[in-house]
Amino acid sequence: MEGDIGLNRFLVLNAAVPNSYTEIRPRFRVNARPEDLPRIRELAEFSPVFNLQSN
Repeated sequence: MEGDIGLNRFLVLNAAVPNSYTEIRPRFRVNARPEDLPRIRELAEFSPVFNLQSN
């Protein structure tokens, strides 16, 4: 997983800026049969990263 974090608040450069990531880029590889893909997609929706990316 890669991400870009805003360091303004973290380094106390600007207290008005939220202390958070501006981009998160998850990557993963799954070895599965093609007929398993719908179930894998269903299970991925429980991931906190999926929630962050979709909202």
